[in-house]
Amino acid sequence: MLIALTLLPILGLLLSSPAGSAPPPLGKSVVEAASKSRDRFYEVRGSSADAVFASIGRQKLGNTPGRSASGLTESKLSYSLESIYGGNKPCRIISLQLHLDIEVTLPRHASPGTLDSDTRRNWEIYATAVEAHEYRHVELELRGLEELSERLSRAITAGKITAPGKSSCANYVDELLRQQRSLTRSRHEDFHIEAAQEVRDLQAMAQKRLEFFDAELARDDRTLIEFDALIRNVRIQYEDLLEAIPLTSSRQRAESRLVARGLGEELNAAIEQRNLLLEELRMQRRERGRLVEDLLWIR
Repeated sequence: MLIALTLLPILGLLLSSPAGSAPPPLGKSVVEAASKSRDRFYEVRGSSADAVFASIGRQKLGNTPGRSASGLTESKLSYSLESIYGGNKPCRIISLQLHLDIEVTLPRHASPGTLDSDTRRNWEIYATAVEAHEYRHVELELRGLEELSERLSRAITAGKITAPGKSSCANYVDELLRQQRSLTRSRHEDFHIEAAQEVRDLQAMAQKRLEFFDAELARDDRTLIEFDALIRNVRIQYEDLLEAIPLTSSRQRAESRLVARGLGEELNAAIEQRNLLLEELRMQRRERGRLVEDLLWIR
């Protein structure tokens, strides 16, 4: 599964006033953080893995050349700031609101009712995995917002803003936002590496299962060939014996008929076993087709 993440730029809305503005009410937190997320869906068409992923590819989600994503998480972090400044005194933040907007883009099949049971099962598993992947990105964004809020609160309480002037508070906030976004971006990248490895592991497991299945199928194919050879030999013996019966004595004819009856029973039993094996091989080939299709959905 290839999932891309786009982080939109940080926007700062600044409201500053000269020294003399009233401090925040007692007990009120200087830093407040809020978040809002919404899902956006795009339609996917196709009744096989190849067709579905071709439809997804046409969406061109993500920003990695040559690679398309099935889902996308985009975020925009903005803030509004009210501060006090004046003379040579350090700029003082009296109110800071952080707001994180998140938009998650997810696939939705246009006509799931038209899919056969196997394809629908694979689609539902895949779509659920895409959603879980994207909401892991959402969790990382919310974690970053919480950490940023706590860090700014500690910095303001500890009086770490020491530079005077109207822009000092905004510059300090911008720097902490930049550091936090860098950390969050690194976490997204680490998560992508982990997720890609999980996909490779699942693909390897599915490939091994398919290889084992193919080995079993090849063994049964050889058994079928052996059955066909056995049936041909018994049939030849049976037909040769029947052809020779009229030329033998009455006692030999009776003995030959007993032998022929035994050969006929052996022939019928071999044919019945061959037909059972042939039906099993047909079922195995259908199952192999499902295994191949399942493997195509692991990405």
